[in-house]
Amino acid sequence: SLKINKPALWSLSDPNLYELKTTVLKGGVVMDQASTRTGFRSYTFDPDKGFALNGEWMKVKGVCIHHDAGVLGSAVPREVWRRRLQTLKEVGVNAIRTSHNPQATGLYELCDEMGLLVLNEMYDEWVFPKRKWLEGWNVGTPGFQGSYDIFKEWSEIDLADLVRRDRNHV
Repeated sequence: SLKINKPALWSLSDPNLYELKTTVLKGGVVMDQASTRTGFRSYTFDPDKGFALNGEWMKVKGVCIHHDAGVLGSAVPREVWRRRLQTLKEVGVNAIRTSHNPQATGLYELCDEMGLLVLNEMYDEWVFPKRKWLEGWNVGTPGFQGSYDIFKEWSEIDLADLVRRDRNHV
Protein backbone atom coordinates (compact mmCIF):
# COMPACT_ATOMS: atom_id res chain seq x y z
CA SER A 1 0.00 0.00 0.00
CA LEU A 2 0.98 3.60 -0.49
CA LYS A 3 0.03 6.68 1.49
CA ILE A 4 0.41 10.18 0.13
CA ASN A 5 -0.12 12.93 2.68
CA LYS A 6 -2.14 15.87 1.35
CA PRO A 7 -1.63 15.40 -2.38
CA ALA A 8 -2.35 18.37 -4.61
CA LEU A 9 -5.64 17.33 -6.20
CA TRP A 10 -6.21 17.18 -9.94
CA SER A 11 -8.82 19.70 -11.05
CA LEU A 12 -9.98 21.48 -14.18
CA SER A 13 -8.03 24.62 -13.30
CA ASP A 14 -5.02 22.92 -11.67
CA PRO A 15 -4.45 19.54 -13.31
CA ASN A 16 -1.82 18.34 -10.82
CA LEU A 17 -0.20 15.10 -11.96
CA TYR A 18 2.16 12.69 -10.22
CA GLU A 19 4.54 10.14 -11.64
CA LEU A 20 4.32 6.78 -9.90
CA LYS A 21 7.32 4.52 -10.40
CA THR A 22 6.94 0.80 -9.83
CA THR A 23 9.80 -1.68 -9.59
CA VAL A 24 9.37 -5.44 -9.38
CA LEU A 25 12.25 -7.15 -7.59
CA LYS A 26 13.04 -10.83 -7.28
CA GLY A 27 15.88 -11.69 -4.96
CA GLY A 28 17.10 -8.10 -5.13
CA VAL A 29 17.23 -8.19 -8.94
CA VAL A 30 15.09 -5.75 -10.91
CA MET A 31 12.69 -7.82 -13.02
CA ASP A 32 10.51 -5.02 -14.36
CA GLN A 33 9.93 -1.30 -14.02
CA ALA A 34 7.06 0.94 -15.01
CA SER A 35 6.24 4.61 -14.74
CA THR A 36 2.63 5.78 -14.58
CA ARG A 37 1.40 9.36 -14.59
CA THR A 38 -1.84 10.00 -12.73
CA GLY A 39 -3.67 12.50 -10.60
CA PHE A 40 -5.68 12.32 -7.40
CA ARG A 41 -9.27 13.52 -7.29
CA SER A 42 -12.68 12.52 -6.02
CA TYR A 43 -15.98 12.73 -7.83
CA THR A 44 -19.63 12.34 -6.97
CA PHE A 45 -22.70 11.79 -9.12
CA ASP A 46 -26.03 12.70 -7.53
CA PRO A 47 -29.41 12.47 -9.33
CA ASP A 48 -30.55 15.76 -7.78
CA LYS A 49 -27.34 17.80 -7.56
CA GLY A 50 -25.45 16.55 -10.60
CA PHE A 51 -21.66 16.17 -10.68
CA ALA A 52 -19.01 17.23 -8.16
CA LEU A 53 -15.24 17.14 -8.60
CA ASN A 54 -13.29 17.22 -5.32
CA GLY A 55 -16.49 18.23 -3.52
CA GLU A 56 -17.22 21.17 -5.85
CA TRP A 57 -20.54 20.90 -7.72
CA MET A 58 -20.24 21.90 -11.35
CA LYS A 59 -21.93 21.78 -14.70
CA VAL A 60 -20.31 19.41 -17.16
CA LYS A 61 -19.89 21.25 -20.47
CA GLY A 62 -18.88 18.58 -22.92
CA VAL A 63 -18.42 17.94 -26.59
CA CYS A 64 -18.17 14.79 -28.67
CA ILE A 65 -15.03 14.21 -30.70
CA HIS A 66 -14.03 11.50 -33.13
CA HIS A 67 -10.62 9.91 -33.50
CA ASP A 68 -9.56 11.84 -36.58
CA ALA A 69 -8.56 15.39 -37.45
CA GLY A 70 -10.32 15.87 -40.76
CA VAL A 71 -7.91 15.99 -43.69
CA LEU A 72 -5.03 15.00 -41.38
CA GLY A 73 -6.62 11.57 -40.93
CA SER A 74 -6.49 9.23 -37.95
CA ALA A 75 -2.80 9.48 -37.05
CA VAL A 76 -3.29 12.86 -35.38
CA PRO A 77 -0.09 14.64 -34.30
CA ARG A 78 -0.01 15.47 -30.58
CA GLU A 79 0.28 19.22 -31.20
CA VAL A 80 -2.84 19.16 -33.38
CA TRP A 81 -4.78 17.59 -30.49
CA ARG A 82 -3.25 20.10 -28.07
CA ARG A 83 -4.37 23.10 -30.19
CA ARG A 84 -7.81 21.59 -30.68
CA LEU A 85 -8.29 20.90 -26.95
CA GLN A 86 -6.94 24.35 -26.01
CA THR A 87 -9.47 25.99 -28.32
CA LEU A 88 -12.27 23.94 -26.77
CA LYS A 89 -11.17 24.95 -23.25
CA GLU A 90 -11.08 28.61 -24.29
CA VAL A 91 -14.77 28.47 -25.27
CA GLY A 92 -15.76 26.86 -21.96
CA VAL A 93 -15.60 23.13 -22.64
CA ASN A 94 -14.56 21.06 -19.60
CA ALA A 95 -15.35 17.51 -20.81
CA ILE A 96 -14.73 15.32 -23.84
CA ARG A 97 -16.81 12.33 -24.97
CA THR A 98 -14.89 9.94 -27.21
CA SER A 99 -17.51 9.25 -29.88
CA HIS A 100 -18.00 6.26 -30.44
CA ASN A 101 -14.93 4.34 -29.50
CA PRO A 102 -11.78 4.63 -27.37
CA GLN A 103 -9.09 6.99 -28.62
CA ALA A 104 -5.31 6.71 -28.82
CA THR A 105 -3.70 7.11 -25.38
CA GLY A 106 -2.09 10.43 -26.36
CA LEU A 107 -5.49 12.14 -26.25
CA TYR A 108 -6.10 10.98 -22.66
CA GLU A 109 -2.62 12.14 -21.64
CA LEU A 110 -3.34 15.61 -23.01
CA CYS A 111 -6.73 15.73 -21.26
CA ASP A 112 -4.97 14.80 -18.00
CA GLU A 113 -2.41 17.58 -18.55
CA MET A 114 -4.92 20.21 -19.62
CA GLY A 115 -7.64 19.60 -17.03
CA LEU A 116 -10.37 18.04 -19.16
CA LEU A 117 -12.80 15.37 -17.97
CA VAL A 118 -13.28 12.40 -20.31
CA LEU A 119 -16.23 10.11 -20.96
CA ASN A 120 -14.48 7.18 -22.58
CA GLU A 121 -17.18 5.73 -24.82
CA MET A 122 -16.72 2.11 -25.73
CA TYR A 123 -19.27 0.99 -28.30
CA ASP A 124 -21.29 2.52 -31.08
CA GLU A 125 -23.78 -0.33 -30.77
CA TRP A 126 -24.63 -2.74 -27.99
CA VAL A 127 -27.07 -5.63 -27.92
CA PHE A 128 -29.10 -4.34 -30.85
CA PRO A 129 -27.26 -3.55 -34.06
CA LYS A 130 -27.77 -0.39 -36.01
CA ARG A 131 -30.29 -0.51 -38.81
CA LYS A 132 -28.60 0.61 -41.96
CA TRP A 133 -29.66 1.00 -45.53
CA LEU A 134 -27.37 -1.67 -46.92
CA GLU A 135 -28.04 -0.79 -50.56
CA GLY A 136 -28.04 3.00 -50.14
CA TRP A 137 -30.22 5.60 -48.43
CA ASN A 138 -33.91 4.71 -48.86
CA VAL A 139 -33.02 1.90 -51.27
CA GLY A 140 -34.24 -1.62 -50.54
CA THR A 141 -35.02 -2.89 -47.05
CA PRO A 142 -32.95 -1.71 -44.10
CA GLY A 143 -30.88 -4.53 -42.64
CA PHE A 144 -28.53 -5.16 -39.77
CA GLN A 145 -24.85 -4.51 -40.20
CA GLY A 146 -22.06 -4.10 -37.68
CA SER A 147 -20.44 -5.87 -34.77
CA TYR A 148 -23.70 -7.22 -33.34
CA ASP A 149 -22.89 -10.81 -34.36
CA ILE A 150 -19.70 -10.89 -32.29
CA PHE A 151 -20.72 -8.48 -29.52
CA LYS A 152 -21.52 -11.10 -26.87
CA GLU A 153 -18.25 -12.90 -27.50
CA TRP A 154 -15.94 -9.87 -27.50
CA SER A 155 -17.62 -7.06 -25.55
CA GLU A 156 -16.53 -8.18 -22.08
CA ILE A 157 -12.96 -8.86 -23.22
CA ASP A 158 -12.71 -5.50 -25.01
CA LEU A 159 -14.21 -3.59 -22.08
CA ALA A 160 -11.81 -5.22 -19.59
CA ASP A 161 -8.89 -4.34 -21.88
CA LEU A 162 -10.06 -0.72 -22.06
CA VAL A 163 -10.36 -0.42 -18.27
CA ARG A 164 -6.88 -1.91 -17.79
CA ARG A 165 -5.38 0.43 -20.38
CA ASP A 166 -7.00 3.66 -19.20
CA ARG A 167 -7.65 3.13 -15.48
CA ASN A 168 -4.91 5.49 -14.29
CA HIS A 169 -5.97 8.45 -16.39
CA VAL A 170 -7.54 11.17 -14.31
